[in-house]
Amino acid sequence: MNDWLLNVLTSTGVATVLVGVVTYLLQNVLIERMRAAVKSEFDAKLETHKAELAATNAKELEQFKSRLQIQAAQDGVAFSRLHERRITAIERTYRKLHDLHKAVDLYLLEYGLFDDETDKAHATRLSHAYADFNQDLVDLQLFLPRGIVGRLKTIDADLRDITGRFGSAVRTQGNFGSMDEYERQNTRFVTDIHAAINELHEDMRIALGDRVELIRPVLKI
Repeated sequence: MNDWLLNVLTSTGVATVLVGVVTYLLQNVLIERMRAAVKSEFDAKLETHKAELAATNAKELEQFKSRLQIQAAQDGVAFSRLHERRITAIERTYRKLHDLHKAVDLYLLEYGLFDDETDKAHATRLSHAYADFNQDLVDLQLFLPRGIVGRLKTIDADLRDITGRFGSAVRTQGNFGSMDEYERQNTRFVTDIHAAINELHEDMRIALGDRVELIRPVLKI
C-alpha cells in the first residue's frame, strides 16, 4: 500500500512538473509568435508609411520644381522687359547728356565774345539743354541703376557750377576780365567732366551687359 501510494505521488509530481514545463514552453512559443506577428505587422505598416511618405514628398517636390520653373519663366520675362526699358533709358539719357555737353562747350567757348543776341541764344540753348536733360532723368531714373543716376546728378551739378561761375564772371568783369575764370572752369570742363563722363560711359556699358571691357573708352563727344 505504501509503495503504491509512493508510486502514485511520484507519478503525479512528475506529471505536474512535466505539465508545468510544457505550459511554460507553450507560453514562450505563443509569446514569440505574437511578437513576431506584431513586428511583422508593424514593419509592413512602417514600409507602407515610408512608401506613402516618399510618394507624397516626390509629388510635392515635383510641384515645387514646377512652381520654381514657372516663377523663373515669369522672372525671365519681367527681367527681359526691364532690360529693354533700361536700354531705352540709358540711350535717351546719354543722348541728352551729349546735347548738354555740347551746349556747355559752346557756351564756354563763345559766351561774351559777340553781341548780346548771340549771348542770349547761347544762354537759351544751354537752359533748354539743362531742362531736357533733367526732365529725362526724372522720367527715366526708375529704370537706371542707382550708381548711374548718382553719376548723372553729380555731372549735372558740376556743369551747372562751371557755367554759373563762368557766366557770372563774364557779366561782372567783361570778356577780358573773365579770362582767368574761363581758364579755371574750362580746365574743370575738359578734365573733370570728361573723366566723369568716361566713367559714366563705362558704367552704362556694364549695365547693358558688357562685362568684358577692361580699358575705359576714350571720350568722343
